[in-house]
Amino acid sequence: MEYPYRERALSEIVGFILILAAIVVAAMLYLTYGIPAQGREGEIGHMNEIKDRFVGYKVDIDSLWSNRQCGTAISTSFTLGTGGGATAGSFSVIPLASPARTSDTLALNRRAEYLTIDTNSYLYTSTEGVNQFNESGNINAPGGAYTTITFNTTPRHFLINLYSSVLTQQMGVNVVGSTWSAWVNMTPIYTFSHRYVLTNTTQGAVIDFQDFPEYRWNSTDITLSTKKSGLPVVTDLALYRKIASNTNYSVDLMDPVSGISTDLAAPQTISAERSDGLLNATFTTNYSYWPIPSSQSWLMGSLEIKSGNQYWIPQTYYYQLGGVFLEQSDGNTMKLPPSITFSRTPEGFPTASINQIILLGSGVVTGSGPAQVSSSVTGITKTPLVDGNNTKSLNITVWAANTNAALMWLQFFNNSATQAGFGPNIYRTGTGGNVSFINITPDPTLYGLRLAMTQVNVNTTIQSAAPSVAG
Repeated sequence: MEYPYRERALSEIVGFILILAAIVVAAMLYLTYGIPAQGREGEIGHMNEIKDRFVGYKVDIDSLWSNRQCGTAISTSFTLGTGGGATAGSFSVIPLASPARTSDTLALNRRAEYLTIDTNSYLYTSTEGVNQFNESGNINAPGGAYTTITFNTTPRHFLINLYSSVLTQQMGVNVVGSTWSAWVNMTPIYTFSHRYVLTNTTQGAVIDFQDFPEYRWNSTDITLSTKKSGLPVVTDLALYRKIASNTNYSVDLMDPVSGISTDLAAPQTISAERSDGLLNATFTTNYSYWPIPSSQSWLMGSLEIKSGNQYWIPQTYYYQLGGVFLEQSDGNTMKLPPSITFSRTPEGFPTASINQIILLGSGVVTGSGPAQVSSSVTGITKTPLVDGNNTKSLNITVWAANTNAALMWLQFFNNSATQAGFGPNIYRTGTGGNVSFINITPDPTLYGLRLAMTQVNVNTTIQSAAPSVAG
């Protein structure tokens, strides 16, 4: 007996194979598109977290040094690598169905980038009378133009010097500032008396009470009178008693006894005039500083995390000179600017402030998991520049690690100078290879720039807070 041919069992096998093929196709699609998408999402989230940590680290360091908290330690935790757990999908129990774990490198001071600062500035000397820088001139008499004295920087001493061969006549120097005035006077002192005459008559000696008043010159003092906003501060204060003729005497208006020393701050223009041609008068401004050209270079300390991204663009975030930066293959970007700022005063003078925040220490941590960064400010040193306009020229040069970083610094210099309102006659910038610079010279003949520089040393250590996990 023959059995008919049946295909029922074969159709079940074919159906099973088709279902299996569909599962394999779905799994391959998930492995091809799903896992990379999850991995990319996880790595982007991780890099955003790294950026936020660097921003927090900058805020903490700025808070320490700006509040002069030397010796106070801060601790910041960074998570290295994605670890895989945060990006696993529904098939995470299967190793092949999870995004690959990544491993990051945390490094301290591994970027060989330098900052060079060239200046021609007025620096205070440490000892009174040593290397003092003076400006002096004659004070005109009436009939001519007023003598004009310009304070671009606040002096340590502002001397009015006078002498004369004539001491019996009142004369002096009138000095007028923006909100104050001073009169340095040679004041003769006279003795007043009545003279009575004894006459002889035929009746004998009698006293004639006819009055003969007399003024007899006794001596001459140097006195000081000052006003602020039109109101008297000091009136006829005797500074020298019984002066001698043809002898120089100096009155320091920066002496607190004048009552106007705090009003002589720069910038301001002062007018002076002597009252009489018989009086010889000069002025001397003593700044106790010296114009010193200098060139200094520093290794810009850095703290960086180099990612091992496999699904997203490899990125490196780093903190350097008070700023937060991003480095990747298509260029470098400043997320937060470094501690170099330009501006103008209300009077229009250009200013520059440089805070050299230098991380001290070294180390490298590689892997996945938490890492700890501990930092403390160990020293804050302010360059002893005079107040007010103190610099003729400033050149800032950055020796970067690569061309992209140099172009980033060039853009920063240009943007900062433009936002500060510096015209092309004040600054110029340039770049070549790995080097970018900005030169600020308001006037090559004058000290027309206000510069402030502070060096902040930050002692830093890094360490792994947990055993690293390989990717």
